[in-house]
Amino acid sequence: VVTTRLWVVDHEGRQYLRVGAGGSGWYARLTADPLVAVARGGDPMPYVAIPQPALSEAVNGLMHAKYGWRDSVIGAMVGGREGSIPIRLDPR
Repeated sequence: VVTTRLWVVDHEGRQYLRVGAGGSGWYARLTADPLVAVARGGDPMPYVAIPQPALSEAVNGLMHAKYGWRDSVIGAMVGGREGSIPIRLDPR
């Protein structure tokens, strides 16, 4: 079991994570096994993680609105948000 802290936003009744265009270790693990558990202020709940690249603009906007300057700083560190991939969490 690997624990990773990630930002989460809500969009149209669903929860979304986001990975940068360059990927990451957690995203590689998620694509190999999309069955995940996410704790959001409580006990972990089981989800299926489904990449949704078409929602990149919407999720990027929500992340920026929620996390503000922190999102801008991390975006600058990773070379921007272009090509980032939102990941929808569907309850199992």
